[in-house]
Amino acid sequence: MTTILFLTLLSLQFSTSTSQQTWIKAGYWFTGSSFPIPNINSGLFTHLICAFAYINASNHELFLFQSDESYITTFASTVKRNNPKVIPLLSIWTQNGRPGGNKNSSNFYKMAENSAFRKSFIESSIKIARFYGFEGLDLHVTSLLNTSGNMTQVGTLFNEWRVAIDSELKESKKDQKKLILTMAGYYVPELDSLSYPVDSVRRNFDWVSLRSYDYHTRFTDKFTYNFTAAHTALYDPSSRVNTDYGINEWVKRGLPANKMVLGLAYHGYAWTLLDPNDNGIGAPAKTGSIIGDGSLNYEYIRKYLSGYKIDPVYNSTYVINYFTFGSLWVGFDDVEAIRAKVAYAKEKGLLGYNAWQVPNDHNWDLSKAAAQEKDKHGYDKKLLAVTLPTIASVILLLGCIICYPRRRVVIAKVKKLMSKGKSSDHNQQVISFADISEATNCFSEENKLGEGGYGPVYKAYVLLKEDIKSSNIFLDEHFEAHLADFVLARLIPSYDTHVTTDLVGTLGYIPPEYGQASVASYKGDVSGTSTSQQTWIKAGYWYTGSSFPVPNINSGLFTHLLCAFAYINASNHELFLFQSDESYISTFASTVKINNPTVRPLLSIWTENGSPGSYENSSNFYKMAENQSQRKSFIQSSIKIARLYRFEGLDLHVSTLLNTTGNMTNLGTLFDEWRVAIDSELKESTRDQKKLILTMAGYYVPELDSLSYPVDSIRRNFDWVSLRSYDYHTRFTDKFTYNFTAAHTALYDPSSRVNTDYGINEWVKRGLPANKMVLGLAYHGYSWTLVDHNDNGIGAPAKTGKRDNSLNYEYIRKYLGSYKIDPVYNSTYVINYFTYGLLWVGYDDVEAIRAKVAYAKEKGLLGYNVWQVPNDHNWDLSKAAAQEIHKLGYDKKLLAIILPTIASVILLLLLGCIIWYLRRRVVIAKVKKMMSRGKSLDHNQQIISFADISEATNCFSEENKLGEGGYGPVYKAYVLWKEGSAMEFIDPSLDDTSSSYKLIRCMHVGLLCVEEKWMHRPSMLEVSAMLRNEHADVPIPKRPAFSTSKDEDEKKAQEIHKLGYDKKLLAIILPTIASVILLLGCIIWYLRRRVVIAKVKKMMSRGKSLDHNQQIISFADISEATNCFSEENKLGEGGYGPVYKPYVTRSYDTLLITFCANKNAKLS
Repeated sequence: MTTILFLTLLSLQFSTSTSQQTWIKAGYWFTGSSFPIPNINSGLFTHLICAFAYINASNHELFLFQSDESYITTFASTVKRNNPKVIPLLSIWTQNGRPGGNKNSSNFYKMAENSAFRKSFIESSIKIARFYGFEGLDLHVTSLLNTSGNMTQVGTLFNEWRVAIDSELKESKKDQKKLILTMAGYYVPELDSLSYPVDSVRRNFDWVSLRSYDYHTRFTDKFTYNFTAAHTALYDPSSRVNTDYGINEWVKRGLPANKMVLGLAYHGYAWTLLDPNDNGIGAPAKTGSIIGDGSLNYEYIRKYLSGYKIDPVYNSTYVINYFTFGSLWVGFDDVEAIRAKVAYAKEKGLLGYNAWQVPNDHNWDLSKAAAQEKDKHGYDKKLLAVTLPTIASVILLLGCIICYPRRRVVIAKVKKLMSKGKSSDHNQQVISFADISEATNCFSEENKLGEGGYGPVYKAYVLLKEDIKSSNIFLDEHFEAHLADFVLARLIPSYDTHVTTDLVGTLGYIPPEYGQASVASYKGDVSGTSTSQQTWIKAGYWYTGSSFPVPNINSGLFTHLLCAFAYINASNHELFLFQSDESYISTFASTVKINNPTVRPLLSIWTENGSPGSYENSSNFYKMAENQSQRKSFIQSSIKIARLYRFEGLDLHVSTLLNTTGNMTNLGTLFDEWRVAIDSELKESTRDQKKLILTMAGYYVPELDSLSYPVDSIRRNFDWVSLRSYDYHTRFTDKFTYNFTAAHTALYDPSSRVNTDYGINEWVKRGLPANKMVLGLAYHGYSWTLVDHNDNGIGAPAKTGKRDNSLNYEYIRKYLGSYKIDPVYNSTYVINYFTYGLLWVGYDDVEAIRAKVAYAKEKGLLGYNVWQVPNDHNWDLSKAAAQEIHKLGYDKKLLAIILPTIASVILLLLLGCIIWYLRRRVVIAKVKKMMSRGKSLDHNQQIISFADISEATNCFSEENKLGEGGYGPVYKAYVLWKEGSAMEFIDPSLDDTSSSYKLIRCMHVGLLCVEEKWMHRPSMLEVSAMLRNEHADVPIPKRPAFSTSKDEDEKKAQEIHKLGYDKKLLAIILPTIASVILLLGCIIWYLRRRVVIAKVKKMMSRGKSLDHNQQIISFADISEATNCFSEENKLGEGGYGPVYKPYVTRSYDTLLITFCANKNAKLS
C-alpha cells in the first residue's frame, strides 16, 4: 500500500512538472516590422513565430517574397543564439494579399477544394520549414470566417497535413524532431453561420492561438464603432465581443482548454473624443487618430506617457488600460492587464499565451510580466515578508547612524555661535587678523582714532567695489536692472552657504534705447533680431503624425523648431487644425521652450489638398491665392492661430507646389500681402511681442516643367527658404519610377541634374541670394530590392516595391548594429548606403551630414532644416550638424597651436641628436686614446678594472711580483706561458727534482682552471687525470678572465651594453620631449589667457563710457565722484573711516560699502 501511494505521488509530481514545462510562451515577429531579429530577447519565449510565408495563387505552393527571404532564411538560427531551447515556427498567411490589404481568403479555399492543390501546398510547406530550420508551421486563419467557403474541405486539408507531417518523420533518415502544427484562429469558432471545422482542428493541431484582440476596429470588424472601445476586452458586461465569451464558445464546440493559447496584444488603438470631458470606455468618438487605422505600438505608448507625464487608467471590468490627453483616447494593455490575462489563462487551464507582436514591446516589460506571472503571487508574498522587515531595519539603522553625528555637529556649532563674544547678536562673525591689518594700514597712527576699554580703535580706508557683469545683473518684472555685489558676501554669516543672483540671458546685440536709457522690453530681445543678425539657423520639423512625444525633443540642439502641420479649409480658406492634432499643437511652443527658452517655435502650413502621404495636388491653395478676400481670410487666420498658440513664426510648406499647374503671379501677390499683414500686426498690437518670422519650404529647384516659383516675391517677403534637398528618385516624390538604386539626398551627381548643388545654383541664378536659403537635411533613407546582390553600387538594377520604402535613421542604426553591417560612405554623391543580401538602403549618416553642413557654410547659406527630428538616433545627426559650424574655426585654432608645437619639438629633437652625436664622438676619441696607450701592437687591448687586476694578482701579493718599472710593479702569468718563458715565473728555490716540464704542465692546467667561461674549465677529476698522466693531451687555454684580450663573447656583451645604452638614451629623450611639449602648451595657454584677460579688462574699464558693464573703478573716478573727497559730500564717519556720497554719472546705481566699527556695514 505504501509503495502504491509513493508511486501515485511521484506520478502526480512528474505530471505537474511536465505541465509546467509545456506552458507555451509564444510570440510573433513580422517581416514588415522595423525590429532586427538579433535584438529579440528569445530567452523570454518558448516558441517564436516568423510571419509570413505566402501561398502562390497559381501553383498553390508556399513561397517567400524576395524582400523577406534574407530575414526568414536566418530567423531560426538567429533566435537560437540567445536561447537554444526556443522553437522557431513559420507562419503562413492565408488571405489573398499581404497583411494590411484586408482582402478575402478565396485563394485558400480554392486550394483546399482540390486534392492536387492540397498536396502541393502541404509538401511545399514541409519542404520550406525543413530547409530553413523551422521546427513547426503555423496556419494564420484569423480572418477566414470573413469569407464564405467549404469548411469540410478545409477539415480535409488539416487531416492530410497531419498525416503528411507524421509520415515525413517516419520516412526521414535524418535525426530530426517532428514538426509542430499550430493554428491562429478568430476569438470565436463561428461567425455569421460560418464555423471552423472544430473536430478536425482538435485532432490535427498541437494548439490553437486565439486572436483575442482587435475588437471594434474598422479593419477587423464589419461595422464602424463611433465610440471608444476595449479592443482587448477580457470581459464585457454589455457585449459578447470579449475573450472570455470566445473561449467558452470554443470549449462548447469541442476544443478543450488545454488546446488553446491566449492571444496578447502588444499594441493599442487611438480614438478622437467628441467631448474630452466624456472620456470613459464607450464615450462618443471616432477612429483614425494619429495614423490611418489608429493603431499604436506599446513602445510608442510608453514613450508618449513618459513624455507628457500621463498616468494611465486600469479598468478591471474590461481588464484593459487607457489614457486621455485632450481629445485623444488610447486603449491598450499595460503590465497590469497582461498579468491579469495570463493569470486568467492559467485559471482556465489554457496551454499558454501568444503575443502579437514581440517587437512592439518596450524594454520587454510586457513579455517579462507575462513570463513571470505564473509563479508571481506566492513568490511576491514571500519576498515581501523577507524584504519589508529587512528594509525597515536598514533604514532605521542608517537613520540612527546619520542623525547622531549630525546632531553632535549641530550642537557644537550652536554652542560656538552662542558663546562668541558673549553677544546676543547671532550675525557677528570672526574677522581675520590679515583683514584687520589691511583695513587699518597695518594699524598705522594715521588711522588711530583713540583708545578705550578694549584697546585702540582704528579707522579703515573706504572700500569701493563694483562687479558689474551679466551674472551680477538681474531684471525684475518691470525690466528694471539691479546689481548684486560680491562684497556683500562679507556680511553673510559663515554658516550660510551661498546667496547668488543670476541673469538668464546672453550677451549680444542690444537696441539703442537700452544702451542709452537702460530701457528693456520684449522688442529688444536679442533673439528677436536673429534673422537680421544672420544667426546660423539650426531648424527641424516635428510632425504630428510621428510617434515621438514633443517633450522628448532635445530643443537645445536647435534654434528653430517647426510644428507640422496646420491645414487650409477648402470652404472658407482659413487655417485650421485637425481635432486629433490640436492637443499637440496647442502645447508645442511652450513645451519645446522648457529645455531651451531661446528656441523659436514655428507653425508649418500644409498646402496640398490632402494630408501628408496622399500626394494630391495643390489646386485648393491656388484657388485661395487667386481671390483677394480668400487671401485675406487665409492670412488673418494664420496670424491669429500663430499668436493663439504662441508660435513665433509661420512656415509655408510648398515643396510639391510645382507638381500642380497654377497662377504664380497671384501667388506672389499672396506673399506680398502676407508680409504687409505681419508688419502691420506688430505695429498695431498693444501687446509687447516679437515680430512673426515668415519662412517657406520649397522644392530643390525653382522651376519644374516650365512652372516657376515667384522668386522675386519670395526674396522680398520670406526670412528664409528651406530647400527640400532630399527624396530624389522616389516613387511618391517624382513622376517617374526608377528601377535602380539612387542617392535620394545626392549633394552632387556626375550623371544627372537631380542633386542639391545644381538646385542651389539654379535658385541663385533666379535671384534668391544664398544667405536666404536653408539646406534641407533628411533623417531618413530609402530601401531597394537588388536584382543581383553582387551588383550593389549606386545605380545598380533594383526595384522599390509597392509599399513606401522609407526607413527612419533610428531604425537604420538599430539594423546596422544588430546585423553588424559596416555602411559605405560615397564622397561622389555625399551619401551613405549599405547592403544585406538583396536589401539596399541609401541614407545620410554622420559623415554625410557633416559634409553637407560644411557645404552650406562654404556656399554662404543661412543654415539647415531637418525633416524630421524624431527620426534621429540618440541625436547623433543633430549633434553632428550642430557641431560642424564650429569645426572649421576650431581646426584653424588647433593648427595654430599644434604646428608651432610640432616645429619646436622637431627642433629640440634635432638639437638633442646633434648633442648626442658630438658627445659620442668625444667618448669614442677618449676610448681610442686609452686603447692606444703603451704603443702596443695588440689592437685587442682594453681597459681592465681594478677588481679584475686585484683578483689576477692575488691582491698584489709579493709572490706574484716580478719587478718594478716606470709604471710600477708588473704581474704576469698567461703571457709568459704563451711566449714559452714560463720558467721565468717559477721560483728557482723549488726542489731540483721537479722538472721544468712538470712545472710548466702544472701552470698549463692551472690556466685552464681560470678560464673565463665555466664550461671551458676542467672538473677536478679531469685536473687529476691531466696531472697524473704526463702524456695525456691537455687543451690549449684561452686567455683568463683578467686577460686584456677580446673574444666573440666580449663583442656580444658590448653589443648588449650598447643596446642598454640606447634604451637609457630613449628613457632620457622621451620624457624630455614630453616635458617640452607640456611646457610649450602651458606657455601658449598662459599667453592666450593673458590676451583674453587684457581684452576683457579693456572692454570692462573703457574710459568714462556709457557702457553699463564697467567693472573696475579707478581712483580718478572715485575722486571725481566725491568732488575730491570734499566735506560737502561727506556723510559721516564710522569705525572704519569717513563715508562719502558719490555724484552719480551713470545710468545704474553704484554700491559703496564700508566697514564700520559697529556690527553693521553702511551702504550708499
